[in-house]
Amino acid sequence: MKRIIIFQENTSAVEVYDDDETELGDYTKNLSQILENANITILETSESSVILRPSKINSILVNSVDPPPIQPQNQKQKSKKKPKQVKQPEDEDIITDR
Repeated sequence: MKRIIIFQENTSAVEVYDDDETELGDYTKNLSQILENANITILETSESSVILRPSKINSILVNSVDPPPIQPQNQKQKSKKKPKQVKQPEDEDIITDR
């Protein structure tokens, strides 16, 4: 699986995944052809599609990664909640009328 991170001018990075088994070098060369285009380009991966303006792309990072584990739909992901802060009892001044 490939992780592709696209860095563009004045926007946050775009991260997509592709399950293509092509060698990293060949995959990167094919992907670099996007930068040669003058018009808007659509990058289609196995996960999603991204519409790009090549003139605004600063760089593209491509890594080979292990596929993320698949969780069953009916199994909820355990959330990590911060522990609640326990309030300590305060000393109270008690005023009584007599």
